[in-house]
Amino acid sequence: MTRFNPWHYLRAHHPHLKVDFVDLGRIGCVGRWTHSGIQLDRTCNQRERRVGLTHELCHVESGPMPLDARTAIFEERAIELRTAQLLITVEQLAPALIENDQRIDDNTAEALWVTLPVLKTRLERLTPEEHAYIQQRIASTN
Repeated sequence: MTRFNPWHYLRAHHPHLKVDFVDLGRIGCVGRWTHSGIQLDRTCNQRERRVGLTHELCHVESGPMPLDARTAIFEERAIELRTAQLLITVEQLAPALIENDQRIDDNTAEALWVTLPVLKTRLERLTPEEHAYIQQRIASTN
């Protein structure tokens, strides 16, 4: 199974969007979607850039954030989940967990080319079917 590549997705589905690498450290985020395109923090490593770009592409596709703060929180959670689902399929997650002794840590996240918060989001919001699939794969290795 191939990994989701946000750079390929960007070129194929949003070729009009420009990606700039800027200093976002002052505002404490990895990326943001602006009227001129997507900005990613220049100090990010490759995993953070992959996550940041995917996250911002999800924002682009869902449209502007709601003005209501409560609704915006729900929207952001939905974007976080969509990002995690795109970047980590259940077919990739199961072997990564097995290879890393089921640890939920940065080593497992690195094996999946994501950040630890993305890995945690994916695990916290598995569907019952995904959870059963992972448990079955783990049980078959014991």
